[in-house]
Amino acid sequence: VGHPRSGTHWMDAVLNCHPQAMIRGEYRFESLRNAFDDLTGKGWHAASREPMRSEAERCFADSVRRIVGISSRRKPGAMWIGDRTPRLLKVFLAGAPHFLIIRDPRDVLVSWAHQEIRNAGFNFRTFHFHRELGQLREQFLADPEFFKKNPERLFECERWVRHLARRWRNHMRFDLAMLKAIDAGEVQARVRVVRYERIHSDPEAQRGAMYRFLDLNPREAAPLSAENSSKPGLSNENPHGVLRKGAVGEWEKYFTPQARTWFKELGGHTLIELGYAKDHNW
Repeated sequence: VGHPRSGTHWMDAVLNCHPQAMIRGEYRFESLRNAFDDLTGKGWHAASREPMRSEAERCFADSVRRIVGISSRRKPGAMWIGDRTPRLLKVFLAGAPHFLIIRDPRDVLVSWAHQEIRNAGFNFRTFHFHRELGQLREQFLADPEFFKKNPERLFECERWVRHLARRWRNHMRFDLAMLKAIDAGEVQARVRVVRYERIHSDPEAQRGAMYRFLDLNPREAAPLSAENSSKPGLSNENPHGVLRKGAVGEWEKYFTPQARTWFKELGGHTLIELGYAKDHNW
């Protein structure tokens, strides 16, 4: 799990390099979780009372296991079957191991903004950014190199920057709180935190630690390669692609002084807490 555009695709690809692990796509179990929460969370629903409530929880956990488990036939011999969804660190199966990937939010926003504008994604569409960014989108669709040629245009809209910064901050605050709850034993789960930047600086050490977290032998894994997207970064940038560039520190090209100020006001303290800046003078 992790915030969108933080590197969940990389973790997916790396885990799949091991013959005893299989991660295939985004199951989006939060949709099912939200439905069960609605079912059991209202006092006038019969399922909000025991023993129906506990049975509903068992049904949810059973559904997750069965839906993921049926995919195991794709990779005989895999002892770990998993889900890769960019989402909050919510524990759906008690005791299950989780990988949480964290990336410099400024690089997250660069990648996220490209994707949202290209696809007219959830944030672009739901919060009506077509009013401010519609023309930019047309220019980007017509020329994939548009923001590369005009980097100052990506974050010229204050409402856009503040919206993305706020959503990243809220996501990260939730995950940090959940990590504390897990460390305190309040939530039953195991979590391995992976930093996107360390993947780039030392991919072998990072993936070795991931395999060992699952009690797997790193020496049994296939080599990292560009062909299966397990090698950090891309040799050719694809501005319109799901895997766009995979760069570290790219944000400096796109964050104008104004955009930096807008981001700092919403996400600056969390940025510092995560160690991506010493203070607000960046």
